[in-house]
Amino acid sequence: MPTLSPCAAVLLDFGTEEQKRRHIPAMLRGEEIWMQFLSEPSGGSDVAGAVTTAVRDGDD
Repeated sequence: MPTLSPCAAVLLDFGTEEQKRRHIPAMLRGEEIWMQFLSEPSGGSDVAGAVTTAVRDGDD
């Protein structure tokens, strides 16, 4: 269920209350279908090919 897995979760975490009230019920009713597209310079749209790095910044 692509709409609910990544998209609704991001909307619930970061969306405004107005956005949540408008879009989550519409997703559940099937009136809105949301998709998330990813692109990585070295891997294109292959999420498994994404390259990440981390740099320590302070003590945390």
